[in-house]
Amino acid sequence: MRFAFASFGSLGDLHPVLALACEARARGHEVVVGAATHHQPSVEAAGLEFGLVRPEISMAPELLEYFFDLRRGPSRLLRELVFANARESFEDLCRLGVRADALVVGECLYGSPMAAEKLGIPWANLILAPTSFLSATDPGVLP
Repeated sequence: MRFAFASFGSLGDLHPVLALACEARARGHEVVVGAATHHQPSVEAAGLEFGLVRPEISMAPELLEYFFDLRRGPSRLLRELVFANARESFEDLCRLGVRADALVVGECLYGSPMAAEKLGIPWANLILAPTSFLSATDPGVLP
């Protein structure tokens, strides 16, 4: 099989994806890993094929402080970066998965279900942050 993996975020988001991709490759599968351009060296250092998946996020300290402000950061990150680049992200995921048998994505890649449907392949979502496990009976407290 050929798996298309995709990650958005920091190395903390990318490393679990790389571990899964490396294990899939070790089991004889073909893999490609999509992420932002600044993660390309990490993907290629693991000996994996890289594909661009936007949005890109600058690692400039002032922008990281802006997007990760405890009060307004999550809203800013989603509205100004993730949702503002939804079309580009969807297009990148479609390109990444064009020859894949399955799409495996991390958080904040909201176009993944639509990309998988367009490609006619199954998809799985990796949930790495406990606050992403939303519950109607036990709602979490977000910043």
